[in-house]
Amino acid sequence: MAEEKKLSNATLVKNWLLTYSSETCYNYERLQGLGNTNAFVPVIRELYPGDEAKQAEELKNFLVFYNTEPSWMGTIINGITAAMEEKRANGAEITPDEITTLRSALMGPMAGIGDTVSQSIAYPVLAGICIQLALAGNFAGPIIFEIAYKVLMLGLGYNMYMLGYNKGRDAIVDLLSTGVINKLLDAVSIVGLMV
Repeated sequence: MAEEKKLSNATLVKNWLLTYSSETCYNYERLQGLGNTNAFVPVIRELYPGDEAKQAEELKNFLVFYNTEPSWMGTIINGITAAMEEKRANGAEITPDEITTLRSALMGPMAGIGDTVSQSIAYPVLAGICIQLALAGNFAGPIIFEIAYKVLMLGLGYNMYMLGYNKGRDAIVDLLSTGVINKLLDAVSIVGLMV
């Protein structure tokens, strides 16, 4: 009996971090497809070690149109995909088409939620606070903005990725059914209004 394949934490972190480069090689045919394929190189290499032909074959499945918000909420898609690829490598009856279909189905909703969190809530709230600091003559305003924005982005992005990986396909259902997203958006909107 073959040993069960399990993605290492280092590979998961590489996959998550490379998600932030998904807009490299941006083109009109695939948008983030090439950059996202690059993000899955460590995952595929670990699942199919030493078999370069199989690795190339598996990576071709990612060379399709892909476009979502890649930094805040969209990372959950790559977490789910990594979990599904791991199960598939261990013999689960999951086809590459099922993985592509799931990714395609989640692109739009995660882009809408992620763009709302990043561009409509986090950015304006932090900018409003830090601009006031800068206008008061405090040179730390822009520095605080940049650090706080990146900490929020990376913190939420990592947690969404790991939620996707740990819960697999059920992650998005759990997230939406518990109302966590709506509570988060409401809470941050209130803080934005206060600022």
